[in-house]
Order: sequence, then C-alpha cells, then structure tokens
Amino acid sequence: MAGVISAVHGPPCPPRAARRGDIVRCGWAIGICRGELAEFYGGDMVPMRRVEQAWHV
Repeated sequence: MAGVISAVHGPPCPPRAARRGDIVRCGWAIGICRGELAEFYGGDMVPMRRVEQAWHV
C-alpha cells in the first residue's frame, strides 16, 4: 500500500513532519494525521509517535 500512496503523493516524509490531514501508515492501516493523534478506520486514534510513515497531501 505504501508504494501506491508514494506513486500518487511522492516519497514519504518523516512522521514528525506530518501536518493535519496528511496520510499516515501504522502497520497495515492507513489513516489521517489529526495533530497529536492519527485517526484510522472505525475511529481508532493512535499517538503520532507510533506512526511509521507519512505523506503530505
């Protein structure tokens, strides 16, 4: 999945550089940066420090 996102949005940025609304990946799940937290399907919220990759939108 990371390859598909990179093909559309370019190379990933460091997760610490992610801004609100950016795409993030944690394990196999793709979500959205919400500031200090990342939101995933079903409303699951994860601290941004656990995010593995991020892409600017």
